[in-house]
Order: sequence, then C-alpha cells, then structure tokens
Amino acid sequence: MTQLFADPAKVCILSGRFPASEFPHAWNHYAYARAHGYTYISCIWPTAMTNRYMTKFAYVRHYIELFDYVFWIDDDAFFVDLEQGLERFIPPEDKLAAFCKSPSNKDIFTYLSSGQFLMRGGPRSAALIETVMNTDINVVKDWWRDELGMFTKGDQDALVYVLHEDKRFKNSVVLHDYMAFNSRLADLQAERDSVFLVHFTGPRERKRADAERAAKLLGTGPALLPDAIEEDLLGGRSRRSVLPHVPPITTKGKKAKLGLFRRLSAFFR
Repeated sequence: MTQLFADPAKVCILSGRFPASEFPHAWNHYAYARAHGYTYISCIWPTAMTNRYMTKFAYVRHYIELFDYVFWIDDDAFFVDLEQGLERFIPPEDKLAAFCKSPSNKDIFTYLSSGQFLMRGGPRSAALIETVMNTDINVVKDWWRDELGMFTKGDQDALVYVLHEDKRFKNSVVLHDYMAFNSRLADLQAERDSVFLVHFTGPRERKRADAERAAKLLGTGPALLPDAIEEDLLGGRSRRSVLPHVPPITTKGKKAKLGLFRRLSAFFR
C-alpha cells in the first residue's frame, strides 16, 4: 500500500540555480506543486559555495528542517506527468532519501544521480547535507573507484563518498531505476507515456536543443506545460511577453561571442 503524505503543504518542491537559469523551469515546477497541494520554492540567491555543484545542497539545507519532505529538482529537469504525485517515492522509515540510479542505456554512468531526489525533513537529513557540503572533493577523488562510475567533481561524488564511508549514513538511501524520476529525451521519444520527469543533461547547447525537441514532441511551449495550464499561470499575459528572446548562435569563435554579447546588450538596453 502506497504511503500518503500527512500534509501535502509540508512537502516542498525545491529548485533553482545561481546565476538564474535560462530555462522556464519554475513555471513547470510550480504548476506540478500546485496540482498536488505541495509548497514550491525557487532559489536564485548566491550561497558562497566555491564548488558550484554544491549550491543545490546549500538550498536544501536552508529548508530541510522546515518541511516533512523536500523534493529537489534541477533547473534543467521538467515534470511531464503532472497527475502522479510523489507518494510512491517516500523512503522507508529507516531511510533518509530516495535517489535514482544512472540511466542503464548509456555507456557513461554514475553511481546515482543527485539531479532529483526526495529527502525526509529533519535534523538527520540536515547532518547528511552538511557532511556532504564539508567533504573535501580532493579526498573523494583519491578515494574514487572505477566501479562507481564517472567522477564528476561535485556534490554527487561527495554524496557517494559519504554514503559509503560515514557509518551514520550507510544504507540510508533508496535507489530507484532511473525511469522513476530521471528519464532522458530518448526515453520521452521512445515511450512518452512512461515518463514522469525528463532531465536534460550535457553541455548547455545540447540541453537547449533537447528541451526544444521535447517541447515539439509534446506540442507545448518551453515550460513543457499543456497550453491550458500555462495560460492559467500567466494570468492573461502572453508567453512571448515574459520570456526573453535570444536568437540562436549560428557561428563559432570570437565573432559568435561578440554577436551574442551585442544581442544581449540590445535586449537589456
């Protein structure tokens, strides 16, 4: 029997990025949270973290003791199925969090993905987060083993290290198949009805291109929301009026950078 949240408002959908993301992720994440009565918080403030990948954990640490559960979702990940809730991912009472494994259809893999996760609120989770943020990534690099997959130089690796080496947190997380909440564009293209959440990864330009492909496939705007839901969120404003428009980069090298700078300058002028 699927466990239920005692109070959906005490479940926080948390996302964000510093500097602010170019993806309209907040539209998508808020629409999903609103559909289920969850609280949504978007973070764009600086955290003073020297490793930029640790920013998400600084955000989660800020809220983890204020909610029963926090679901972190990266700014380049979007809910596709707005009807399914998060209840099926609630970790057992003796576990702190639920993560996804790396996609099984790729040659490059990681032990887990920290792009999305559901974490139980409270001081024990706060201690896990603080331990991860305070872990020396150089120590992790020296400790790393090939069977753990690619070393990404960030929060993901520090988390794997802590879960293996700190006796307080061994066996404290559940790992789901990646399709649970870490699907990729190829999965959306192959089995659209099986995708709950799609995560765009890789270099910036590839993410942008994949997001555009996903929107075209779903017949939506860039927030990957049905038109009726998006129109309701915008409250009578047009999508074009609230989204910045930066033409695609079509050339390479210094000329491309100069052209982008000029376009951005003209936009903000």
